Amino acid sequence: MIILFKAWRKVLLLMTFIIIMGMPLLRVEAQDQGAKVWISPSNETRNIGDIFSVNLYVTSLHRPMNALEGGLQFFSKNIELTGISKEGSIFSFWTEEPFFSNKTGTITFSGGLQSPGFTGAAGKILSLNFRAISGGPASIIWGDAAVLANDGNGTNILIGKENANFSIIPKIVEAPSLYTNMVYIILASVIAIALVILLLFRKKLPNMSRVNKGKISIETLVEEKFSNISKDISEELWRLEGKLKRGDPFSKEERERREQLLRGLGNNAKEIKNKINNI
Repeated sequence: MIILFKAWRKVLLLMTFIIIMGMPLLRVEAQDQGAKVWISPSNETRNIGDIFSVNLYVTSLHRPMNALEGGLQFFSKNIELTGISKEGSIFSFWTEEPFFSNKTGTITFSGGLQSPGFTGAAGKILSLNFRAISGGPASIIWGDAAVLANDGNGTNILIGKENANFSIIPKIVEAPSLYTNMVYIILASVIAIALVILLLFRKKLPNMSRVNKGKISIETLVEEKFSNISKDISEELWRLEGKLKRGDPFSKEERERREQLLRGLGNNAKEIKNKINNI
């Protein structure tokens, strides 16, 4: 009797051990039969002003799913949603079009696909496009959601939801490197030296605009003076030359005066020419 009791006790202990050790395996199998929704990337740091995208995914490794109803919330104080894209989604139709509100920080949608549904590790649901507008934490959190199995009963097989957390920081302006600073200093020095040299040479060089202006002014005055002299000489010389050509009596005094006028006209012209050349 004692021997039989000891044998049963061993059997009971063995069965208890098997049950205890087998429970985690049963839980894992149950989890593998379910689905989860998640966000990628799930943890990042962004600068104020950055525009970035996050993708929503569903995982259902063993049980095909053919519909998903989703709701999310985001911290609209630090990020704003600029748009939603359905490109690349596993869903072929939408019983509720994706909708969002930055005022309430909410996103809702409901999509489906034809049989045999989806089975896989990363079925893309939607892409969300955000802009970072203020510094601080910014979370994107799953709210009410359901993943329906392709079993004809619409069984909700959702067993897990993974959220996303972002950190928004002011945009960092990188300080110029030592090499960049040295280049700036050298360029500034070269420009400063060039300006000093230009100013020094400018003081020594004649002002050509003033020279040209003065030359034109003197030439004008000389020309006016020469014109007046020539006019006086020309009138008297014209009278004497006309008398000589007509064969009129030409006195000795008139002949000497004619030669004097011709010499005077020539000397004045020569003098004026020399003055202009010496300017």
